[in-house]
Amino acid sequence: RDNYQSALSQERQLDQQVQALKSSVQGLGQRRIQYNIYQRDADTNRAQYNSLLEQYKQVSVASGVGTNNIAVVDTAEPPGSPFTPDTFSNLLLAIIAGGILGVAAAFLLEQLDEAIKAPADIERALDIPILGVIPEVTMDDPVAELQDRKSPLSEAYLSVQTALRFSTTHGVPKSLAFTSANASEGKSTSAYSIASTLARGTQRVILLDADMRNPSVHKFLGVENDRGLVDLLTGSEDVSAFVRESGIPNLDIVTAGPIPPNPAELLTDERLKALLARLGEQYAYIVVDAPPVMGLSDAPLIATAVEAVAFVVTSGVTGSKSAITSIRRLQGVNANVIGAILTRFVSSETGYGYGYNYDYSYGEKSKGINLKRFGIGR
Repeated sequence: RDNYQSALSQERQLDQQVQALKSSVQGLGQRRIQYNIYQRDADTNRAQYNSLLEQYKQVSVASGVGTNNIAVVDTAEPPGSPFTPDTFSNLLLAIIAGGILGVAAAFLLEQLDEAIKAPADIERALDIPILGVIPEVTMDDPVAELQDRKSPLSEAYLSVQTALRFSTTHGVPKSLAFTSANASEGKSTSAYSIASTLARGTQRVILLDADMRNPSVHKFLGVENDRGLVDLLTGSEDVSAFVRESGIPNLDIVTAGPIPPNPAELLTDERLKALLARLGEQYAYIVVDAPPVMGLSDAPLIATAVEAVAFVVTSGVTGSKSAITSIRRLQGVNANVIGAILTRFVSSETGYGYGYNYDYSYGEKSKGINLKRFGIGR
């Protein structure tokens, strides 16, 4: 019985397992059916997808249209005016920048340009008084211009003569030398002009050409430079044999004479001072045309023999450094530099506002003067 009960129990367990397996088999069949349904649906969808994909590729290849992933966010609006270039802003910026660059360039050029241009430059740079300003006139022959007492050149040098009368306690220096820093700055013309204006009075005047390296006074008279100051400094005692008449009353001239090998040797001893002393007994004023200062020893030697020295500066040409060096050389030998004369001055070109007009008071200018371009030089 016990074995029977045990076998019956096992039978029941097996029957339960069989029933469970039957239920499981039935559920598996249902799931298989559902799977097949899903499988057929997936195959159908895949077939449709492949068909659509093939059609899309055909259309894309035929029309050349690729994938477009751009979306319109905001609709573009046409501008009312061009964004760039901004003509007004660019023009305003160009004017400002051009003005700044122009001012900077002008200031730089002004700083780099050391030329003396105006009377104020002489007093500031050289620290000597200005004796007069000689305007640049248009004339071929300065001698003819000086003979016309109404001409601007004659009026200008008359103003210099007036300044010379107040340069010393006794008036115009008895012996006066004219020199400059470099050649062709107007010292020879200035010397001749001052001698001519001084001779307009009743006192006698003599002009000495002491520029024995490059003489030029004889050119004013149109005579040969075959005899003159060189002969007097080398031992000739007859002064009257070397004095020439200038054609201007009360004015005599001594040309330089033959160019010596070394003019400085003729000026180192006391011959020039002795000659000036002898001439001072016969003439009220002795005007000396001296050579330039730079690079030569002649001018300082002559400056020690005369009473005073006038320094000639050309407007816009003479550099302040060379002028300062020349003045220091003259002052270094205790020369009496009484002032400077500014030649070739054109007020309209300097921009300093100086208006020198020496023919202001004349209603009619002298006739017969052919005015042409003339720069005051040697």
